[in-house]
Formats: sequence, structure tokens, C-alpha cells
Amino acid sequence: MKTLKISDWGIDENICKSPQVQKTRDCLHLSTNVMISDEQLEMIQAPSILLCSNNTVTERGATKSFKKFVKNCQQGDRFELKFHKNSTFDHKSLFDKEWDIVEKTEEDDVDEGYNRYHILAGFFNFHGISEISLVVVYDFAKNESMTIKAQQ
Repeated sequence: MKTLKISDWGIDENICKSPQVQKTRDCLHLSTNVMISDEQLEMIQAPSILLCSNNTVTERGATKSFKKFVKNCQQGDRFELKFHKNSTFDHKSLFDKEWDIVEKTEEDDVDEGYNRYHILAGFFNFHGISEISLVVVYDFAKNESMTIKAQQ
């Protein structure tokens, strides 16, 4: 299956163990509060994912999943993941040290915790993508969760 979208509020907690979810090739979109572990997230083949974990994905799982997106994304792919973070987690550790990253700021940027980046180079992509033009990280200190969004 190329694309799987489930937008029901009551997704069964075992759905991420199903072969249909794990073997979706291109895009997986699951509605809010999905019970998914780092290990289950790693098993998902689709690089383009949109999901809100029920604070069950950790920083480690989110970082691995985002790096998989960068390596495997194609033109038009999207990535959005809400995950649990601890108070000492630096969102910049989502990025590989080899990547050439530019933080995008504008004069009217007043929202602390709203961070925009452009990945210019330094990564390999199987489909010839040479840059990721927009990565947004929502990292609000009061929350125990963080959201990363990227679009190719």
C-alpha cells in the first residue's frame, strides 16, 4: 500500500503492529494520540509520516524517524511528529552534525519555542533531494512534548 490515512479519534493501540501500517511505502497519516513506541515507529517503512504520539515516542525515536525522512523523502513529502521530550533535550540534536543548517528568523518572530530551519546540504538522499527548505520545531518549555514538521 502506498498511502494510509486513518482519521478516527479512537485508533486501536495495536494498530502500529499491523503489517498494513508497517509496510505502507510512501505516506502514513494517523490521527491524534496514537500509542506507538520507538521500536514500532522504526518499523514503519513510509518516510512521510504525520502522527501525534500519545507521549510514547521519545527523543531517540523522533530523531531516528526524522533522519529516515531526510534520507528517503521525495519531492512533496511531509513529515510531522509530536513526541515526548525531557526538560534537558535540545531540539537541535534532531539534526545530524554533518548537515549544513541555517536558522530562519524574521523581524516579527516573537514566538519563543517556534524555530524554523533550512537544511542546505550535508546529507544523502536516495531520490536526489539536495535540501530541505523548511523544518519547523515547536519546542515550548512548559510542555513535555515537542513537534517537528518538515516539508520537501
